[in-house]
Order: sequence, then C-alpha cells, then structure tokens
Amino acid sequence: MIKKKTILFVGAFGSASSEEGHTGGQLFACNSLLASEAAREFNWLLIDSMASTNRQRSLWERLSKAVIRFLAFVRLLPKADVVLLFSSAGFSFTEKGCMALLARRFGKKVVLAPRSGLLQDALEKKGWQRIFARRVIRRVDCLLCQSLFWKDFYYKLAGGPKEKYVHRPNWIDVRPYLELHAAGEREGQRPKVLFLGWITRNKGVFDLIAAARLLGEDCPEIMLAGDGDGMEEARRQVQAAGLEGCIQLKGWVGADEKMRLLAESEIFVLPSYRDGYPNALLEAMASGLACVASRTGSIPEIIVSGKHGLLVEAGEPEQIADALRLLIRDVPLRRQLADAARRRVLQNNSLEQATRDLADLLHQL
Repeated sequence: MIKKKTILFVGAFGSASSEEGHTGGQLFACNSLLASEAAREFNWLLIDSMASTNRQRSLWERLSKAVIRFLAFVRLLPKADVVLLFSSAGFSFTEKGCMALLARRFGKKVVLAPRSGLLQDALEKKGWQRIFARRVIRRVDCLLCQSLFWKDFYYKLAGGPKEKYVHRPNWIDVRPYLELHAAGEREGQRPKVLFLGWITRNKGVFDLIAAARLLGEDCPEIMLAGDGDGMEEARRQVQAAGLEGCIQLKGWVGADEKMRLLAESEIFVLPSYRDGYPNALLEAMASGLACVASRTGSIPEIIVSGKHGLLVEAGEPEQIADALRLLIRDVPLRRQLADAARRRVLQNNSLEQATRDLADLLHQL
C-alpha cells in the first residue's frame, strides 16, 4: 500500500463565516479543497490563520495569535512531507513567508499561494517587504499564481526557474449559481445593481457612490453588501449626496442572503483599485449577471471587455456611470454579456478541475 503524503496546510478554515458574517474567497478555497475527492489522497495537518475581521486590530492581538500559530507550525513541521501556505497581504504574507523559510531550512517541500491584490502595491515599492518577498519566493518549491498577470509579476520580482511559477485560477462551485436567473429576465422593471465585498476605498465603493450621483434620474437601485473600515464614510457620502432612495447599505450578508441578492440583481459592479482574482466576480458571472469591473490585476483575464462584461479604469466614476447607463438601457446587450460570462466561468473556474490539478501538483513534489 502506497503511503499517503502528509500536507501541513496553513490557511483560512474556521466556520462558514467570520464573526462579522463574512465568507471570503480564501476561506472558500481552503475548505473546498479539503472537502474535495482529491483531498482524500493525503493526510492533512491544519493550522487556521483566518482573521475574524478586516478592521484594524492591535499589534499585540495580531502578534499573540501569530506566535501561537508559529509554535503549532514548529510542532507539526517534522510530521509533514509538504507545506502548503495560503497567504493574504501585509502581516499575513510576512507570517507565511517566515514559515516557508523555516520549512525549507528543514528540507520540506513548500508551496506558497499568495492571494491578495494588495501585495502589488507593497512589493512594487523598494523596501524590506520587497526584499523579504524576493527571498521567500526564491526559496519555495512552487508559487501558486492566480493568473498570468500574477505569474509574470512574481517572476519579474524574484526570477529563477519559470516552472516554479504555476498558474492556477481561483475556483468556485458553480452549481448553486446556475439555478439563478439570467440578466434581463424581469423585463419592464428597472434593473438592480449589486456590489458584494469589503466596504473600503480599495474596492472602489466611493467611486460607485460618485457614479450613482452622476447617473441622476437614471440611477437604479444599488445594493452595497459588505462591511469594512469605509462603512461610515460610505454612509456619510450617500446621505450627503441625497442617494438614500437609490443606494442601500446592506452590511455583511450570510450565504442565503447573498444568493437572494444575486437572484434579485441584473448587474454586478466591482470597481476595485487592486484585486487578486475576486471570487465575488466569479459568483456574479456564474449567476447570470452582467458585470462591470475595473481593469486591474487578474480581472482582464477573467473578463474580455465587450465580450464577457465591461471593464473600466479604476478611480473613474464617469466610466462606471457610462457602463451602468449602457447596461440599464440595452437589455439585449445585458443578456449577451451575462450569458457569455456564465459560460466563461463554467469553462475556466471549475471546482473539480482546480482541486484535481492542485492534488496532482502536491503528488509531484
């Protein structure tokens, strides 16, 4: 009988959602990998690094939790054949980077999966984070890249063998979304627009509010589902612009409420400044929504503008307003883009294929 490899997996596990009701892309990726058929081919040692909130936390709180995780990592490391590390940006990347260097020091195979668009700004600047990231990437055995954009970005940063940089797009379970409507089905009714994600400047929420103001009488019902450090500022801007009748601030929504909002909406907007490979966009495309998103990070690989959705430049409310106005008025175009977007996700972001590919990669190490 062939001995199963033991994978020490550091990522976001937790429960179905955080204490604020958030279900994030990294949480889904980690849990869906463990629940897959392919996962049965390995033994798993898990360390949960999920943050309960994206709001500012004290340095003491972050350090104390990181120390506990690191001690658990040191204790479990001798039992592992391969170390799999899912990382966000900032403190998360530093913590996982230190784990990667320690694991390589002890001769373990290491797969690092950075999964945040915010890493782009941090690593483009000269400084210790760039130097540290270059060292970490050069030491790991494999760097999982969410798109060709990120594969090129990390290769230019750290160099080395090109085969180390492996392109694996994000995945979702498309089945529940396929039961939802196709965009434009409620003819005669004004379409609803949905934003789903963190309420922060980086996600372009304030630009969406500015676009709603520019639309004037053409402004549809816009639902902002999420929470974050920008929530109070978003509420202030909506009130100041007199948009209370147009924009609803939903706060965090659970899985059932998220599906209801996707079913009610015809258009999805994600005007991010930086993004990795946004699951919310994949979910909206799979749900049959016509999508407007910014031309940043991996998004141009997900959406070809004019074919699977409409792309705008980040930080340009006028372009967001023009795109929304076009989709509101042109129902056939809305349907065409939504249908193409759904087919795109079915072809490129299958849960079964992605988890199978990742398992094959772990076997090869």
